[in-house]
Amino acid sequence: MDQKSNMSFLSDKSILEYLMTSDFEEGLTPTEFKFLLSKFRSFYRNTSSINTRIMQDIETLNNEKKEILLSKEESEKKLNLDIEILRNEILSLKNKKLSFKERWFGKLIFKD
Repeated sequence: MDQKSNMSFLSDKSILEYLMTSDFEEGLTPTEFKFLLSKFRSFYRNTSSINTRIMQDIETLNNEKKEILLSKEESEKKLNLDIEILRNEILSLKNKKLSFKERWFGKLIFKD
């Protein structure tokens, strides 16, 4: 019991270091083993919850990335379509035969 009270005053860092480096052959009492096991469980739960949160954050970021890529692809397709329409319009204007009025005034007349 005296050893347990000594262990309970140790910092979490030193307890974790002991758990990670010990062979558990020091002749600990069952109470001390229970204390160390409960501490290990606490450390594991903490680490597991952090890991779960990080995995959820990664999944959220991946979903956002996919949405951004889809949006980018859609806008790229729309812009390429707009470019093609404008090219066709330019080609049609280049090949247009000018009327006398258009030649006289020096500008194109569009009929809506």
